[in-house]
Amino acid sequence: MAHRVGARFVLILVTCPDEVRKARMMAREANQDRVSDATWETVERLRERFIEPTEFGPGEVLIDPTGGAGANAMIESLLQFSGRS
Repeated sequence: MAHRVGARFVLILVTCPDEVRKARMMAREANQDRVSDATWETVERLRERFIEPTEFGPGEVLIDPTGGAGANAMIESLLQFSGRS
């Protein structure tokens, strides 16, 4: 779709260590007001089925190893890619 309209496509792959993922999920499960019904088991089943994207070229994938905590740095990277920083 991006190609059809002349836009640049960039995939942001967010990762974090398993222990961070588990701690976040356990905290979420303990929250009585949570919106998501996902459990640690759900997340693990999804992780087992995840296929690492390999079809993208250089500059089309940005990896955020902070689990989303580095959102500001990721936004800055996107701005640099677009030539707007």
